[in-house]
Amino acid sequence: MKRVLLIVLSIFSFTLNSSAQCPYLVGLLADAESTGTPTGEGKNEFFAFNTGGSSIAVNTLYFSYAISTTTTNFAIDGTTAAPSVWTTLATPSLITNSIGTITVVSSGSIPANKNVVVIPSTNAVSYDLKTFGTDVYVLPYNATAGSPRVVGYAAAGNFANSGGTLRYLRIRQGASCRDTASYLPSSLPGADGGGVKWTAAKVTTYINSGSSGAILPINLLSFGAKSNLESITLNWSTSGNSSSLYFDLEKSTGGIDYSKIARLPAQSNQTVAVKEYSYSDASISNGDHFYRLRMVDADGSAYYSPTSKINISKVLSPSTCFPNPVSNEIFVLNQSDFKTAYIMDFYGRVLLEKTLNSGKNAIDFSTFAPGIYMLQLKSDQHIENHKIVKE
Repeated sequence: MKRVLLIVLSIFSFTLNSSAQCPYLVGLLADAESTGTPTGEGKNEFFAFNTGGSSIAVNTLYFSYAISTTTTNFAIDGTTAAPSVWTTLATPSLITNSIGTITVVSSGSIPANKNVVVIPSTNAVSYDLKTFGTDVYVLPYNATAGSPRVVGYAAAGNFANSGGTLRYLRIRQGASCRDTASYLPSSLPGADGGGVKWTAAKVTTYINSGSSGAILPINLLSFGAKSNLESITLNWSTSGNSSSLYFDLEKSTGGIDYSKIARLPAQSNQTVAVKEYSYSDASISNGDHFYRLRMVDADGSAYYSPTSKINISKVLSPSTCFPNPVSNEIFVLNQSDFKTAYIMDFYGRVLLEKTLNSGKNAIDFSTFAPGIYMLQLKSDQHIENHKIVKE
């Protein structure tokens, strides 16, 4: 049975939601295994949330579990003070992360965009939390002192796993941040390992991996951009057991309006621990570049990654101008991103303006009198001057 629970845990991999500034719920395990020491299904049940776009002080978090969304049932909505129910794990060795770190907290703050597993302090079964990412936080609670920090639980912390009445889980942080998700106990797949996952829009999916493997949500472990001045390379990774369908890579130069520049299919191999992806964008210029992933899951759910920003400041290669001296026509070999050429006289007056293309450009000098001129090449951010002699 323990092997089953270790597989079951992987159904709750989370997806980063870049638009969420408040914490949001991502899933719960409602029908856990009843084995372990001490015994009890409630000792092994948990739920998970993401901290969203800001760090969160632990002592500002409230959770409630109820059969309706009224204020009466969600007593946390009117609470201003509470006893401390966050505590330490009885058996921390049972909580591991084979691809990263585990941080158990009972006070202080949790950073932004971190996945947090909330579990009774009397944990009794081994969990490998690798599917939650490389940097996972665990928040243990004292189930016997659960009011009002954790409202609505039975003393053992049980979630309902049978019955035809909707159950609601809510997280509240501060005065304005609330997120509510629901599930129908009778819709759980049955047997140990039954649980739910929620999309950012709080669409509920019922799951039970058992020993057969489940349809897993996307678990983005990393996303970043690097530049070699000629191109920008985007690298990202997901957990090996995630069920990604494909990734749309989107780009913006202002950080507001994005357009798709590539679609990459997801890797299908489920035996690797981490799946690595890479894409090179050669259509770059000086300035800021913003990238994000639109990640589409096998069940049709779509999520956005956090934005990755990179600034390009090219060291422009000097452009070649020939022949010099010139008689009738001069050629500019535009090796950089110059857009316009200006011919100026000794006093700096513009005598000719020409739009430049990449590569070789011809400029007519036949109408100019013999003498010394300035050929100025301009881009949006750079200027290059060349002294030209007309014969």
